[in-house]
Amino acid sequence: MRLCGLAILGVIVSGSASPILAQSSPEAPETLEQHFVSAQLQVESKAGDCATRLDGVQRDLGMAAANPALDILQPAGRARLASIEYRLHIGRAYCGGGAPRRNELHAALDAALRAVPLYRDLYDFQSMLIMQYDVAVTYRLLGEQDQAMAALETVVKWDGDYGYADDAEENRSLLRSWQSPSAAPEPAQAVTGLETAPHRSVTLNFAWRPVEADVAIEADYSVLSGRTLVHAKADTLLRRRIVAKGEDWELASEDGADRHYDLGAVAGKPDDDLAKILATMAAEQMLPPDLEISYEGEFKSVREPSTMSASLLEDIKSLSGALLSDKKQEAVVEPTALMGLSAQQLAKLKGVVFKAEQDYDLGISSWIDATLDQGVWYDMQASLLLPGMAVTIDHDIQFAYSRPVPCTADTAVTDCAEILVHATPNPEALQRWLDAVRGPFSLQGKSKAHFASAIDLRLVVDPKRLLPYVTEARRHWYFALDGKGDPMIGSESAISTYRYQ
Repeated sequence: MRLCGLAILGVIVSGSASPILAQSSPEAPETLEQHFVSAQLQVESKAGDCATRLDGVQRDLGMAAANPALDILQPAGRARLASIEYRLHIGRAYCGGGAPRRNELHAALDAALRAVPLYRDLYDFQSMLIMQYDVAVTYRLLGEQDQAMAALETVVKWDGDYGYADDAEENRSLLRSWQSPSAAPEPAQAVTGLETAPHRSVTLNFAWRPVEADVAIEADYSVLSGRTLVHAKADTLLRRRIVAKGEDWELASEDGADRHYDLGAVAGKPDDDLAKILATMAAEQMLPPDLEISYEGEFKSVREPSTMSASLLEDIKSLSGALLSDKKQEAVVEPTALMGLSAQQLAKLKGVVFKAEQDYDLGISSWIDATLDQGVWYDMQASLLLPGMAVTIDHDIQFAYSRPVPCTADTAVTDCAEILVHATPNPEALQRWLDAVRGPFSLQGKSKAHFASAIDLRLVVDPKRLLPYVTEARRHWYFALDGKGDPMIGSESAISTYRYQ
């Protein structure tokens, strides 16, 4: 596996940070995580009075649900709430002995049914399967046998879809016992009509050809600044071309003039730093640069980066007013303004080239000649941009071939491969960066800088050619400086969908 090494960029020093922070503000990531961990530990415990313990679980869940940063800092937060809530109601159903309380079993079933699609939308298929199994078990506890078997059949099918062969066999055996508890064991196919989960792998080959595609790009943003939650979005439709240029390839775009920006509550406030951040991040997604790619698929350069930077800066200026001057930059140490400056760096010439190379590496060149077994999570490390910041540090990256999928929504043929990627800052590298910025941020005594982030990618590619069909990126981040204003908490989701001609 390959990821190009990336250089340090921008107005801030390079380094790395720890996801467990020392700050304890209500919106801090570790505060939110403490509620989840506390609830999970209590709901799994058998110690003490069950009613008192489960009341504690309810309090922790309530505090996590009420946190205004939940949906930004923890994309899986709502799914985790539903999962723990399921355990809470199962615990209450049997707390104190005696016959199980049916109202609590029904509440548990409702929580499990909510968790399944929440995990599916996050592409956390293992957790989705666990909650679907819990749906089946709870239907059986309620005496609803037909629904229980139907739910467990879904689990067995999904085991096959996602390559969980061992789980599939165990769940088939359970399904046989539910269908014919007194009958002798039979082959799984005879009872369920479901085949054994296959072993799958995929080899990803780079074999581009001249082609054109209409690309729909949609981006959504959520930012919590102080106690104000702001949403913004942008979208465009443009034409992308792969053209042979001598022995290399050119990936070029027609100018997508039909760009739509909705900056939400900050629209019409050109002097607001938050408007500059949202406008900058959105414009960067709406205007993908033209690239030169080697015949073997390696990134070579951005074509006319100065022209691309000028277009970006013009969009940003028209949306949010003049950018911060260099003189003002020197004095700014408040998180929101600093993040605006970081985003601004990525719209300038150097930033355009840097970000383009990273995006191409993650989307295409990292996977050239890779052979991946389905459902196996692999590890690698690479230097990536911190979400929301114009600085790179080493990231710990996990990736997996999830399943074969249709290349487009209007076909059932599963010719494409779905690849999932999860990246977080390497803890030691992140801590070095946090230590290094104490001076530039004028932090004294025990005052600290705090940062936490994650990047999640979903790639749908043609494995025979490594042509992209869907590129979905989700990023979230938390940045705070003790004594320097409110923390900056944000998330970005960007989806590019390709339809080839």
